[in-house]
Amino acid sequence: CIRDRALTAANAAWAFFRAHPNKGLHGDTLGLMGLIFTAQLNYKNAEAAYKKQKAFEARQNQPRYAVIYNNLGLLYRTQGKYQLAVEHYSKAISLASKDAVSSQSIAAFKSNLAEAEARLGFTKQSIDTALESLTLYKHQLDASVADGRTDTSTLRKNLRDDVLRLVSQVYEQLQTRANSENQSAINN
Repeated sequence: CIRDRALTAANAAWAFFRAHPNKGLHGDTLGLMGLIFTAQLNYKNAEAAYKKQKAFEARQNQPRYAVIYNNLGLLYRTQGKYQLAVEHYSKAISLASKDAVSSQSIAAFKSNLAEAEARLGFTKQSIDTALESLTLYKHQLDASVADGRTDTSTLRKNLRDDVLRLVSQVYEQLQTRANSENQSAINN
């Protein structure tokens, strides 16, 4: 299947890179390998690929660190290291304007941040961040429609996913509050 061939190719590229470190790989290739290793739950190689991508980008005229920090956030979230994920997503967002990242990517970074914040129990902060993400997606969708673009399916899907996540977070917050109030009533 295609997935297996992609994983085999990524592993071969990684083996080549480790055997010939001076040959180098393009930053995007390293980032892709990081994503593939994350999907494989091979966290050690994923983190190494992202760090090598960061070193590669540092040598470029216009480094693109925001995406690397977002991907490291994804890696740490996958491992359950939510505080590290929050730190990396926040750094991605702060670097996004400097790196000339699209507002759609910034919306995705904020969506990722909101999910990690929710996992840490920062409910209000998570909801605020999710609303910022929704606002960015909505502006993108409005701009696409105004420009006459007909293929807005990705934006609509991202907007829908974030709305569902936000509703779920609000529900969990209300349920936690109700459980807490019920427990207090029982104890009194």
